Amino acid sequence: MQKRIEYLDSIKALGIILVVIGHYTSFLNSFIFLFHMPLFFFISGFLFKYEDNKTLLQKKGKRLMTPYITYLLLFYLIPLILIKGFIPEKIIKAIFGGAYLFGSVGVLWFVSCLFATMFLYNQTKSIKHKNLFIIIMLLLAYINQIYPYYLPGNANVALFTVFFFHLGYIYRQKYLNIHPPVYISFIIITTLIIASYTYPLIKLELKTIKYGIPFLSAFLSSLCILSVFNIFKKNPNT
Repeated sequence: MQKRIEYLDSIKALGIILVVIGHYTSFLNSFIFLFHMPLFFFISGFLFKYEDNKTLLQKKGKRLMTPYITYLLLFYLIPLILIKGFIPEKIIKAIFGGAYLFGSVGVLWFVSCLFATMFLYNQTKSIKHKNLFIIIMLLLAYINQIYPYYLPGNANVALFTVFFFHLGYIYRQKYLNIHPPVYISFIIITTLIIASYTYPLIKLELKTIKYGIPFLSAFLSSLCILSVFNIFKKNPNT
């Protein structure tokens, strides 16, 4: 168990580094945006445990949404009102959250979306055909991409991110002890770097419901995430 935690922490650190690099480089931008945010949803699914809805809402609400609201108030809403006065449009957008958050609070879309993803996935506990449910959610996400609409906190993006969440969950339950040769993972990642640079349309921008090429981008993103996990599992101190 200790080994698993160590390499998982390393993967989280890699994800955070990629978030920073993705905003400051053009060469790797498309590749990083192909998988860096799905990676965090995969990790969350990897660590997920089913609970009754009330318990989940209480625990995850306290862990995710309380800091979310506090940060939004302290670093955006209160300064906004004190400096610029009461501007209804900006305040409404801030409360709506999600794609309407920018600047110092722009990253908060992930927190609210993760909360929505966890709640959505928790509903699959009593669903017999989970894979079919996830595919239906993915189809709805692609429809949302064609006919854009936004829910508060980017909750609509959960239709897409629940796919990676599910992948992380079943990976830990069923495939954790499968170890393909590491060189295959490096070949896959190298190929995806070249492909994403050549065909930038495959990248994902979850906040603005841009899911790349339907199904293909999700598949390539998953392939990259699984390759990263395979490398770090073999080399936990990487």
